[in-house]
Amino acid sequence: MFERFTDGSRRAVVLAQQSAVDLHHPAIAAEHLFLGVARAELGSAAVVLAEQGATPDRLEAALRQVAPPVPAAPRGGDRHVPFTPAAKQALELSLRESMKRGADAIDTGHILLALLRQPGDQLPAVLRIAHLDRDALGPAVECRLAELARDSPDGPPADPAQQDRIETLLMDVLARLTRIEARLDRMGPG
Repeated sequence: MFERFTDGSRRAVVLAQQSAVDLHHPAIAAEHLFLGVARAELGSAAVVLAEQGATPDRLEAALRQVAPPVPAAPRGGDRHVPFTPAAKQALELSLRESMKRGADAIDTGHILLALLRQPGDQLPAVLRIAHLDRDALGPAVECRLAELARDSPDGPPADPAQQDRIETLLMDVLARLTRIEARLDRMGPG
């Protein structure tokens, strides 16, 4: 599913998952993805957030205030942690953000833009507690992505037909991921 993601974006998703696991949350939510893109040093999101004074520690403190750690339940083996619908939607929208800009890959900035455009789960509260203005963050991310596109040696954007095929493939992969998650949930731990 993540073959179009940059290394930084993949790292952000792994960090989001780790955040959910560390806090014993039942799913990877939008606020975990937000913290993940802030922590992923490779990519434009961490740069923009740092420029806004949003350090990973500050964002984690806001996340813990909004969604405190849950007491650890005994687990048998490594339990699968699913994405919330809002987090899945953000990942889907990140593809659209990338395609809209003619990018070949999905950068952390595309994920951040998707999160800001459709803030779900507890993300609005995290932004409020961290004193971040969603309306100011969006243009800053857009500007950073435009700078990356200008500096990119990859040439012109892909044609619309190719973008439609890629989007269809991503939607198919997301549907498969949802079915796999449902099967894993039915199987239970261990």
